[in-house]
Amino acid sequence: AVPKLDSEVQPAFSTGVNDFTFNSFLGEYFLDRDSEGHSTLKTVETLNAHFPEFDQNHGLLRAIPLKYDGHPTDVTMVSVTDENGNPRAYTQEEEDGFLLVTIAEPHFVHGDQVYVLTYTQTNVTRFFADTTDDEFYWDTNGTAWKQPFADLIAVVHVGPELTASMNEAASCYAG
Repeated sequence: AVPKLDSEVQPAFSTGVNDFTFNSFLGEYFLDRDSEGHSTLKTVETLNAHFPEFDQNHGLLRAIPLKYDGHPTDVTMVSVTDENGNPRAYTQEEEDGFLLVTIAEPHFVHGDQVYVLTYTQTNVTRFFADTTDDEFYWDTNGTAWKQPFADLIAVVHVGPELTASMNEAASCYAG
């Protein structure tokens, strides 16, 4: 028998499509308000995934909640690209209160792969009676991931009209 080269060796343990990691997640959130006073959000997520070198994955699945605080947010996918702005093939479907965005190549992907998702939403703020303020209270990368993230960065850009009405009690929490 001819021995296999290292690049041909398949893992000796059982793996599944969820067995990969994320090098990083960068979420940029552009918060503003429409002409009717409803909050709007443009989100640009840059996910840097690291897939195994053996044939296991065609891409990834992103689950985006369709509701916030009990009301619909009208999620609209704008684009899915790589880090250079080249379009990536994707499908979307609604299931169990989420917009499921499946980004998949016809071939297997290996090593580092970058996915840039851009989408919009409305009605993303919540009024809190105890503070009498509208707050942008957001879970940036969600809680349903089966993979760890080495780094997670969230940047919130506030539109000029909203900036003027902000109080000085801005805060951010991790956990």
